[in-house]
Amino acid sequence: MHSKNEALINRLIEKTDAGELNWETTSRSMQFTLSMASNQLIIERISAPSGIKYKFAILNEEGGEIDSLTKSASAADHDLSLLRNLYELARRNANHIDTTIDNLLNELS
Repeated sequence: MHSKNEALINRLIEKTDAGELNWETTSRSMQFTLSMASNQLIIERISAPSGIKYKFAILNEEGGEIDSLTKSASAADHDLSLLRNLYELARRNANHIDTTIDNLLNELS
């Protein structure tokens, strides 16, 4: 992975974990998107007969993919760990999982 891509993904992880970014669901069940000023970011989990893959993509203003990174879950490495972490945080964020759990915990108090 290029060092700038890694820096971007790390920043996204940091800001998503801090609740500073708002990921959204898409029409694809395992894909989440984040709209920025002039770009869109996509993180997705792809299930295929060959196994699970994670893909991170940067789209331009017209929606064209300008860069992407795909890692197979069968090849455990640092890049895969970053993509999996970003995917899980984006999924929890877009689906408001933490807020839902907090509300449920409050109801059960």
